[in-house]
Amino acid sequence: MRTLALLVVNAGSSSVKFAVFAYPPHGEPARQPLHDGEAVASGNGASIRFDAEPHGSLPLVAGDPYRAVLARIATWIRVQLPHITLGAIAHRVVHGGAWYVDPVVVEPTNEAWVAARAAVRVLRGNRDG
Repeated sequence: MRTLALLVVNAGSSSVKFAVFAYPPHGEPARQPLHDGEAVASGNGASIRFDAEPHGSLPLVAGDPYRAVLARIATWIRVQLPHITLGAIAHRVVHGGAWYVDPVVVEPTNEAWVAARAAVRVLRGNRDG
């Protein structure tokens, strides 16, 4: 029997944390993940851990460090969790993602502020403010 699930990703500046939660057809997602893991930047690559397994090494793509990590997570889910059907993927929005990989000051006078406000308005469904 396949389990409908929700993949939650938190892509930070130096790590990507993720968790797979059961998502019943009627009701709220489970509060405890079925599976989880983390990738952490380390020198020219990253280490990645799935569930309680030890960290393994992962080479990163120059200029796009998140691509290799997200591809590895997708492969792991597809191969190791064949009973899981992802119904949705969520990302915790706490930074500029692909637009800002280095720290930026977010204040009303710069484009980071404008982009952040626009993203929050879209997420909230409020395009006017």
